[in-house]
Amino acid sequence: MTAMALAAVAVLPALGSVRRHRVDFPNRWIYFGHIRLWESTALAARLARLTERDEVQALSAQLVAMSRLNWRKHRLLQGSVALTLLSMLALAGAAGLRMGT
Repeated sequence: MTAMALAAVAVLPALGSVRRHRVDFPNRWIYFGHIRLWESTALAARLARLTERDEVQALSAQLVAMSRLNWRKHRLLQGSVALTLLSMLALAGAAGLRMGT
């Protein structure tokens, strides 16, 4: 059960809260959770004003955020696989003991 729960948590979307998106969106223009709150003309105007430094900062912030999220999901899946393998070994051992009696 724990292995299944870890796998479920790893594959469920982690989109963040709607409230947080509403607070952050005026300064964010990469993540779709923020972009959906923009009007297309306002976003176009904002993108037109971006400097190269703005672009690099936004991209680096998004890369770090996504890397942290993906690392967490990776570790959850590792735990799920390890627990599944341990469970399979325990079941095989129990079946072997039962057949031996």
